[in-house]
This record gives sequence, C-alpha cells and structure tokens, in this order.
Amino acid sequence: MTRSARASGMILGGLRDASPLMAYARAGIRAYLFPGSLVREPEKLASLISAARRSAELAGLGKILAVVGGNEVPAFGLPPFPQFPTPLGLASLKSVKAARLAGSLIGNCLASSGVDMVLAPRLDLASDPKDPTGVLEGFGEDGRLAGILGAAYVHGLVRGGVTSCIGRFPGLGAICRDCYESMPFIALPVERLERCEMRPFAQVVSSGVAAVLVGRVLVPALESEHLPASASARVIEGRLRESFGFRGIVIGDDISPEEEPGKAAVLGALAGCDLCLYSRPDDALAAAAALEKAAATGELPTVRMEVSRRRMDALLLARPVALPTRSPLSAGRLGKARRDIEDSRSVLRGSLACSGAERKDFSSAFILVFLPPRDAPDSCEADGVLTALRSEVPGAGILGLPAEPEPKATDELARLIAPQGRFTEAAILTYDAHFRPAQEGLARLVEEFIPLFRIVAMRDPYDAAFFPSAIGLAAAYGFSEGSAVAVGRLLSGKSKARGGHPVEVIGLEI
Repeated sequence: MTRSARASGMILGGLRDASPLMAYARAGIRAYLFPGSLVREPEKLASLISAARRSAELAGLGKILAVVGGNEVPAFGLPPFPQFPTPLGLASLKSVKAARLAGSLIGNCLASSGVDMVLAPRLDLASDPKDPTGVLEGFGEDGRLAGILGAAYVHGLVRGGVTSCIGRFPGLGAICRDCYESMPFIALPVERLERCEMRPFAQVVSSGVAAVLVGRVLVPALESEHLPASASARVIEGRLRESFGFRGIVIGDDISPEEEPGKAAVLGALAGCDLCLYSRPDDALAAAAALEKAAATGELPTVRMEVSRRRMDALLLARPVALPTRSPLSAGRLGKARRDIEDSRSVLRGSLACSGAERKDFSSAFILVFLPPRDAPDSCEADGVLTALRSEVPGAGILGLPAEPEPKATDELARLIAPQGRFTEAAILTYDAHFRPAQEGLARLVEEFIPLFRIVAMRDPYDAAFFPSAIGLAAAYGFSEGSAVAVGRLLSGKSKARGGHPVEVIGLEI
C-alpha cells in the first residue's frame, strides 16, 4: 500500500503554523485546513502551504489538499473578505451576476496563495435570530433563492481558481443548541427539511460542486439512532448521495472538545465521510491513528478507503501543478463589487436621509458607531469605517464606541450629546445589538436627548426589531469601509437603498 492510500489520508487536519507539519506527514495526513485569518497575510499563507507541500512530498504522500476555512480557528465558513459583498448582502440584491462576481474575486485571492479549496459558502438558511455566528454568511431565508445564489457563488469561486465545499448539510439554520446531551439537534420533520433546509443543497449539488460538509448535529427525522449526521450512513449515503446524486467528496464536521476523536473518525469513515475535519492537531493525529488501527483490524474496509482515495485523487488531479502567480485584481471588477455593496443596503422602515441633506449641512447630526470587538474578523475595518463616515457626512458629530461598551461610555456619550440644541437628529450604527444589551441601553440614552434617531444594523438586520421608535431603520449587511461609505451616502442623501429584505424581522411592517 502506498503512503497516499493509507487510512490516515481520510483526515483533514487544522494547521495554524508549521509546527505540526512533520507529525502530520509521518502520520500520513495529506489534507490541511488553514485558518481564514491568514488571507490578510497572503505571503505567509502561501509560504505555509508551500512548506506543507514540501513536507508531504518528502514523506511520499504525493499531492496535498490545501483548504481554507473560518477565521482564527480553522473550521467551516468564509474567510474574512470585508471588501466584497457578504452572502446576506447578495441575497438582498437577488443578483446571480453579483454572487458570481463576489465568488470569483475571492477565488482569485485564495488561488494566488496556493489554496485548493474553501469551506464555503454556507447554505444554512439565515432564519435564526439567535444564531451566535450571525446570519451574514447565509443567502437569506428563502431556500430557492439560497440555492440559486449559492450555485452562482460556487461557480464564481471555481472561475477564480478554487473549489468549493458547501455546508453544513442537511442545513443548520434552525438548530436547537445545548438541549440534547450537549449536541445540537434539528427538531424538524422530513417534509420541512426537504422543502426548506435541504433545498439549496439539492440545487447546488445538481449544478455541480466538489465537496459537501456534513454537520455534526443530530437529525432525528433523518437518523433514528443517536448518531450525528456526520456519522450517519442514512444521511450521507442515503440522502446526500442516493437522493441528491452527489458524487464528490464528503467532509465530516469538527468534533467538540468533549468527544473522542478516534471513535468519531472511524464512525464517520464507515458512514461515508471521505475526510473527517479536526481543527486541533492533537485530535487530528489521534483520529489518524485510530483509522490506521481500524484498517489493520478490518473494522474499516479496504474498499471504503479506496473509494475515498480515488475521489481525493480525482480532485487533486484537476488542480494546477504550479503555484499561481499573484495578479492584481482589475479596478473595474473591484469597482463593481463596491457598487454591489452599496446597492445591497435595505431600508426596513422610514427614511434614512438627514434633514440637512439638501443644504449639505450635517452639523446638527450625531452618528454613534459601535465598533467590532478586537478579536472579530472585521475589527481591522474600524478606522476605515469612521474615516468613511467623516468623508460622506462632513461636519456631523461622530463617536465610535466598543460593541461591548464599558460603564464609562455612558458618561462619555452624555457629555457629547447633552448640550441642548447641539444635535437635533442622530443615527446609530449597531453591531449585533440583539446579542449586546449595553448597545440598546446607550441607544436609549441617545433617544432621551435626541428623539429623532435612525438605526442602521451594520451586520445583523435582526437588530432593527429592538428599536421600534426609530424614525428610520436600515440594514447594511457587513461592517466594512465599503458598507460605511454606502451608509454615509444614504444618510447624506446622495443615494437611495436598492436592496430587498433577505430575512423577516419580526415586529416590523416591511
């Protein structure tokens, strides 16, 4: 048996730096998952991928699969690309052309660093206001539209030079968390899953996609045994392969820290996973050893390993041999992406333009901006957002506060807005306020001194439901310099919102 045909080749191991490379190579792991935060340092990402390729070659493993996903911890999800429209913003536009362009631009950026695959886009419906990861990565709550835009996005990524892994099957838009022995579960009937949650997966699979990530979630309607979808042959071989006709690579989702990595890997491989994802290197190595042991004892059949190896080899053979040369993205395509960000804004209710728009005098307007936490992927956009607002709404009073404001922020805000007559209207740009009660409290303080105030939900449109007394409510679908420019133009009356409403905000008449 060649080294590339070993059972350990069915592991997708997380790799944040070069330290686990030799251990991975010795273990026979040849699929590597890099954190999305490295896209901000493309040379570092390219260097790490090159080192992984050399290590695997020296170990006789052949070609590797270089995958990017998540942010600081490699996992499923889009890497941070704030300069391009978010999937939820694309759902607001309902534009196949815009979705294809955004995917192509991201594909260009990733391919130039040597990336083979990205764990995106997310096809979970954006229907859960309580989703702790937010809804920006989802293509709205309409399954049909999510499938159409998801397929266009995948085709764009491929055109840009990378393959795509969609997820998380069968759709985690309506899961219950920490309610069923610490593992999330989907308490929906089969009819609902087929009509809504699984619909975008069926559409994208039929249009062509290289890989599907199956969620580590219990789905009693599809699997009667106490097995997560990523360890269920009924879900993987039954639903995904037989019902949907999927022929590509199936990746099993990462385990929780409480689970035993070896057992999970063996169950996943037996159920039909071609790769099992482990973001923690120690877990990846333990899982690889367990697969090798299962293969040696016959618990893991040789045919199961052979089928997975062939699928992996087929994908790798289609990838370019040489590292792509970094080429600048064209100004025209980047300009179109910026216009798509601006066009995607939605007015949920009322008016957003300040009263001084016609006179171009904004000295009586106050803008409060809640800024991302330091560990958030878009934290590097904070300075650009404030600069953009000052440029688009000149003369306005602008204050930036942390998304989780400290008690002293109340005094700072009160000193600025308390002088009577200084500001007669306000705009408050929220950052996931429905998860951060302190933001709502400061917004009430602004309302006390400036009754005419507007709310712009920069990331999650569900924020709008918390401010029914605002004279205007809008959503921007992303915290970035580009979205701040778009919001500033809206406040200054230079442009009007053209986006639709990709999610229903309960309590608002839209």
